[in-house]
Amino acid sequence: MSNSKSLLLDIGNTRTKWALVELSPGLQEIDFTRQPSGATVNQYDLIIQECSQLLKALANANNTINQILICSVNQTQWIQVWTDYFQELFPTIHMIQLHGDTYIPNLHNAYDEPASLGADRWAAIIAASQLAPLQNCLIINSGTATTIDFLEHGNVFVGGSILPGVSLSLEALQSQTARLESNITSKNFNFFEPSSTLQFSKNTKSAIFNGVMQGQIGAIKQALELAPQTSTMIFSGGNGPLILKHLYLQIPPTIQIIEDPYLVLRGLFLWQQYVQDR
Repeated sequence: MSNSKSLLLDIGNTRTKWALVELSPGLQEIDFTRQPSGATVNQYDLIIQECSQLLKALANANNTINQILICSVNQTQWIQVWTDYFQELFPTIHMIQLHGDTYIPNLHNAYDEPASLGADRWAAIIAASQLAPLQNCLIINSGTATTIDFLEHGNVFVGGSILPGVSLSLEALQSQTARLESNITSKNFNFFEPSSTLQFSKNTKSAIFNGVMQGQIGAIKQALELAPQTSTMIFSGGNGPLILKHLYLQIPPTIQIIEDPYLVLRGLFLWQQYVQDR
């Protein structure tokens, strides 16, 4: 017997993550399944390839999908490729997309133009409202870009910042400068100790690391100064663990730290519960 489930899709700039969840409002545990693309989802053939891989995984799981919830930072034309693919195969399936101005009960978006807020940021904020209820919370999501958002009292999104992520900062520095080392990747950063960013570098490789990481850490510390009432910090995204590793000793001990690699998917799941209950 097959199980009726919702398919959650988090379509990012450099990977796609997905999850299957039971259509049950009482579900407490979420079994998140990742399906990284390994390439930027910005071309038709790449999207079709991902759709095919996902369809194969769903067939193996023997699940009946009643609805698909999508969160995407891609351009509209590429999101349409995803929706067209599944609607052609499953004409009766219900597909809905989260937007920055999607209404969520008991959660206020104070952005000047809520519709311009990235859907991934809004999904992360929805998740944070559940992970840190009634808390003043900084949400740091570090992927292609690093976003730093402030949720006040667990129900008011005040605003935030966007800066190039670790890998993007590194790529920009290497591609636009002639003599800097070009064989450094963000994976090399794992070999540096947290104390590295607290001193001047004595070689180029270390100087590049310090410059990139101090930019990330400095932006987060500035956000803490703007929101000194912060009681919880949530880290997510591919470089979330790296940033937290080098920032940890500089975070006041009174602040609760939460790591959640599936923050956007968790937000989609919570939205799915609201959609189901309507």
